[in-house]
Amino acid sequence: MNLKSFSLFLATTVLLSSTVAPLSQAATPQPITTTTVPTLAMGTHLITRLGDSGNQAGQVSEIASDYDYSSRRLVTAVRTAGNRLKLISWRVASNGDVVRLGDSGNQAGETTQIDIAAGNQVVTASRTASGNLKLISWQVDPASGDISRLGDSGNQAGTASVIKIMQIHPQTYVTAVRTASGNLKLISWYLQPDGSLVRLQDSGNTAGAISEIALSGLSIQDRRHVVTAVRTEQGRLKVILWEVDQQGEITRRGDSGNQAGQARMIRVAKSGNYIVTAVRTAAGRLKLISWDAVATQGGQINLVRVADSGNQAGEIGDNALIYSPRGVTSAVKTASDNLKLIRWHVTPTGTIDRLGDSGNQAGNASLINLTAFSEQTLLVTPLKTSSNRLKLISWEDGI
Repeated sequence: MNLKSFSLFLATTVLLSSTVAPLSQAATPQPITTTTVPTLAMGTHLITRLGDSGNQAGQVSEIASDYDYSSRRLVTAVRTAGNRLKLISWRVASNGDVVRLGDSGNQAGETTQIDIAAGNQVVTASRTASGNLKLISWQVDPASGDISRLGDSGNQAGTASVIKIMQIHPQTYVTAVRTASGNLKLISWYLQPDGSLVRLQDSGNTAGAISEIALSGLSIQDRRHVVTAVRTEQGRLKVILWEVDQQGEITRRGDSGNQAGQARMIRVAKSGNYIVTAVRTAAGRLKLISWDAVATQGGQINLVRVADSGNQAGEIGDNALIYSPRGVTSAVKTASDNLKLIRWHVTPTGTIDRLGDSGNQAGNASLINLTAFSEQTLLVTPLKTSSNRLKLISWEDGI
């Protein structure tokens, strides 16, 4: 049978209306309302640039971003020119104005492989100077935007790279990493009231060697699951589904097998009843694939490939993906090194149609992130400019 998915905040981007409760209250996933999707004219949807942050930030070599519903601020986590982790909070107005508020200063040391999840608190996961995984929790002041360090995970994890993080239950976070032996491992963490993080469980040796990881989340039969989309040792895309219970126990439920080919720059998001992956193919082109979760009699869940975007997009050099109403939105670096946003419609049968894009409204960009709020019509792309500076660009993605 087809298993209906529910909306769930994601590791890299949280996609909820600005009118909903903070994530501390919104952690229980809500059913997606079943509606009749109107016919949409293909190729006519325009994404309009509203504003940007100008020169309010300096040089960066890594960027991660998320929207913190507790403070109602967009938060970027960057690796600075001095190789240190820094968080910056931003106010993004409905008209697209972007204003820098506060930052974390020198409260964190040298780091790489940064990711961020805004749940009950903002939590970053990164690789320390000694090569180990460390999680740090942060408080963003709703009024000033100032950012204070609360606690961290200490030395509870070993060597890790390709680090991703998301919140899966209230106070429970999951990291997905590449271990020292090159294998995928998931670790669950409990965020304590004092801001420290306690390691709960991990996935053990139930996954093989990987070189890329993307994370999403969904609920199946009222049970929370993490989706990992990875690049395998053979260079192929594989989607793996993991159940994570309230105690943090992690169980592998199923995967996509060999239904996809060579892929890089792998991203994943949820759209309606489907999981959607976006990749750079062996030919260098952007391709989106929709996947359905199908239960077996033995309790496993098969991920079945439904459809893909074919040749509706060209060559890319960077890739970001988020949920949007009736589908997903991509932010890519084109063959000419410029930023472009593309809107995709995922139909009730899983087919993927290109609706439109942002055209030539943005210049050179790399390290592209994509965050949405305000009922998913206001988008923000934190990115690195040609001068290596952090810039946030706001967009209107109306229908």
